[in-house]
Amino acid sequence: MLRAGARAVLASLLATGLSACSGSATNAYVTVPDAAVPSASVRVGRLVGDLLVNDRVRSAEAERELLALQGEDLAALAAHAATIPTERDPRWLHVLDEHALFPALALDQRIAFLLWKARRPEAFYVMKARAALTEQAKQDPTPLLAVVEAGVSGGTQVALALSLAGRHEAIPVLLDRYVEAEDEEERRALVEALRGLLGEETRIRVTASREERRRRAEELLERYQLGRQAPGAALEGTGGG
Repeated sequence: MLRAGARAVLASLLATGLSACSGSATNAYVTVPDAAVPSASVRVGRLVGDLLVNDRVRSAEAERELLALQGEDLAALAAHAATIPTERDPRWLHVLDEHALFPALALDQRIAFLLWKARRPEAFYVMKARAALTEQAKQDPTPLLAVVEAGVSGGTQVALALSLAGRHEAIPVLLDRYVEAEDEEERRALVEALRGLLGEETRIRVTASREERRRRAEELLERYQLGRQAPGAALEGTGGG
């Protein structure tokens, strides 16, 4: 057994050791390296991923950030686009379009995208889509006539584009659609387009019944055809309304 003096020394040593250990734990520091800043490529890749998700809020926020890209981030966007050349989601095409990076698409794909853009709530983008559709109408109206004839969503902007382009050959198709369209807002756009081609004073009612629309369309079509048979003859209006 330890004598009393030895026990006291041992107790003192143990207390000193415990105190030293406690002090070391209290004063110890852990060095954490600074977080690495993601590269432009990584940042853009994450934003593109967020853009294409089904969450509308998350996608809209990513679109806002992507549309604001500049400098090296914009260069990273162009580089990223090269890695997904077949991506045709209209949200992605919209970002590329606004940054003048729009890819070469088949005509039907380009028109489909413009119809999507024309349905956006922002008037600025609607007007840009209409301007592009008008340019297409000037070059070749055939695919746009098919859109109107089919009653495709967004076709109202196509009708207006054909009118702005002065495409009188669209009149028969526009009249047929005017008769068939059940949606009043669609008929309103069709009437505006027809008045642009037939004359602002042309009487053609948006709220007319289907039978009245059919009779009026036949009258206007006959007048259009007679005008075509007499080159240079103006299509005369028949009063307001």
